[in-house]
Amino acid sequence: MTKLLYREEESIPAEAYEQGLVEGPSDKTRFLACRSPRWAAFYAKVVDRQPRKDTRTAACQDPMWALFYAEKVDKVSHPETLKSALQSPRGAVGYAYLIERCPRVETREKACEDSSMAYSYALLVDKAPKPETQKAALKEPEFAYRYCRYVVKLPLREAWKEVQRNKTIAEKYKKWSQRVSAKT
Repeated sequence: MTKLLYREEESIPAEAYEQGLVEGPSDKTRFLACRSPRWAAFYAKVVDRQPRKDTRTAACQDPMWALFYAEKVDKVSHPETLKSALQSPRGAVGYAYLIERCPRVETREKACEDSSMAYSYALLVDKAPKPETQKAALKEPEFAYRYCRYVVKLPLREAWKEVQRNKTIAEKYKKWSQRVSAKT
């Protein structure tokens, strides 16, 4: 029995991509590769070596492949890839950090749907505390601690309430906050 290199639903797009690598770009192989966001993005990057509406639309069926397409193929922000990236908090952070390289209301709002992504957005994109990211990050003990330590760089009363839900994190937070208080 031979081992499949790709999941069954991925085999036709993968084979089309491979055929495109060997024979060069064609409408037929591109059409088949576009059945999968992953293979459409790879096809545009490696075979076409340029953005196209059909490969972008196919890649945008998945937020993370839309992010890949924007970064590696378009190399600039595009409304279609932004719209797709905004389907997930991780996609929104990645888009703001890697593609736009600046904060945007829409990407921050989406990032704030998840505590870890709100923390990441504040650290990587805003590079400063913002009320929205603070409120979202302080919903989970681990990210409340990280937000205070690496973004605000000061202990927060609201964070202490949250970190107490996890004994290990509460101990780390307490030690860190005591060191910070001793320095000031």
